[in-house]
Amino acid sequence: ASDPAPTPTTVAGTDYQSLTLESLAGFTAPKMSDVGATFDIPEEVKQLDGHKVALRGYLLPIELSGRRVTRFLVTDGSFGCCFVEAPAVNRYVDARTTEERGLTVVPASAVRLLGVLTVGEERDEYGCVVSIYRLAVDAVQVEDGEW
Repeated sequence: ASDPAPTPTTVAGTDYQSLTLESLAGFTAPKMSDVGATFDIPEEVKQLDGHKVALRGYLLPIELSGRRVTRFLVTDGSFGCCFVEAPAVNRYVDARTTEERGLTVVPASAVRLLGVLTVGEERDEYGCVVSIYRLAVDAVQVEDGEW
């Protein structure tokens, strides 16, 4: 069973639509470690592909360029500790920015990201789904201002 389709709302003063991680997780998906897993991405979720979106979540750095974070996962905060089971791949967004625009925010910071969302399976060389959602980041906002 799946939850109702994500219903984006426009962020005031922008052409970005606000989405929640919870709304993107409204269907059953495998965990990162599930080799060869198959599943269906709901059509209403696929329709978000290519849209400008705003997402709130917690930043978990996974790639650095010098001292700047250029790739990170955006989660609901329940991921990142070695004692926590990996989440299903529809419970996080793989976010990327350019080296020039890399972030200097502290890991596990609460952020709001603005960017273009890509929806679709991305698998590693072992056949594991590593992401469903990817975000080309245009801007990052934290509580104390914009970075």
